[in-house]
Amino acid sequence: MSFAIKNPACDGGMNDRIRRLRQQSVETPATLTIERALIETAFYKENYGKYPVPVLRAKNFYEICAKKAIYIGDDELIVGERGPRPKAVPTFPELTCHSVEDLRVLDTRDLQAYHISQEDIDTYAREVIPYWEGKTQRERIFGHVSKEWEDAYHAGVFTEFMEQRAAGHTAMDGKMYHTGLLDLKERIRARIAALDYINDPEATDKQQELEAMSISCDAAILLAERHAALAEEMAAATLDPVRRAELEKILLCPHPAEGFEMLARLGILRVVLPEVDAMRGVEQPKQYHPEGDVFVHTMLLLRHAAWRTPDLMWAALLHDVGKPGTQTFKDGVPHFYGHET
Repeated sequence: MSFAIKNPACDGGMNDRIRRLRQQSVETPATLTIERALIETAFYKENYGKYPVPVLRAKNFYEICAKKAIYIGDDELIVGERGPRPKAVPTFPELTCHSVEDLRVLDTRDLQAYHISQEDIDTYAREVIPYWEGKTQRERIFGHVSKEWEDAYHAGVFTEFMEQRAAGHTAMDGKMYHTGLLDLKERIRARIAALDYINDPEATDKQQELEAMSISCDAAILLAERHAALAEEMAAATLDPVRRAELEKILLCPHPAEGFEMLARLGILRVVLPEVDAMRGVEQPKQYHPEGDVFVHTMLLLRHAAWRTPDLMWAALLHDVGKPGTQTFKDGVPHFYGHET
């Protein structure tokens, strides 16, 4: 999907990529996608009642992450879409299952339309609506509230948004920026192991919640891996000179090693420079390289390069690129005979 830049003089300091992404965001019409609803409905039809509710919901999340369409735009460096394309908004039938009339109103209303095809409306009416009738969170809530509360709702005291979810449903602390998902899974495992089923009457409930958290971590990891696989496939299909220029910016910046280490942590390095990513974990003889593996050694060289020209920094980055493919062991000591060639 390509967007021409309009009014380039009014760029607000944005580079070409950001201008194109902004143009796309402004000009792409919002649509409804029934993809998530179909995946979820099929999952609940097969699995409802088989698992505790927290585990069921987590497994449903995993199913969605495993089956939803993955999208990576041409200019994107930060990726991830709720639906199969930009500005495609999924529906959440477990919260409120839209009626056919709801979908038509969303498609045609003036202020903020969410367009949906008649084919998708027909599929929704056939596959989604019948299953969720009487099962949605909205219906369960309205089945228990007092008349006074319902009167207040119809008077506008509570909005539809407040009805469906808590005010903090999108809140997230800084944990995800400092702790990897595998680390979180290990912490969850330790919490489960420490549960006291004899003295804590809530231990079983806690176990179910913790198991659901672990499954959700697996789902997020899977979704990231699927994006990485698509990025690798796209990278193999195109030769983009812009990528080299971007990598040179990292090489010549004040902290090049930190840039490449971040690319490695995000799974991007194995797409844009798989030869460098392959250095990670390649053991070296400790007698000569106490600093660590080949990647750690290379990052150390980047940190301490006295002169930073493109040719010199590329040479520093790639000087041991032959080691992963030539590693052998003798008496438990790694060797790299011929790695220079």
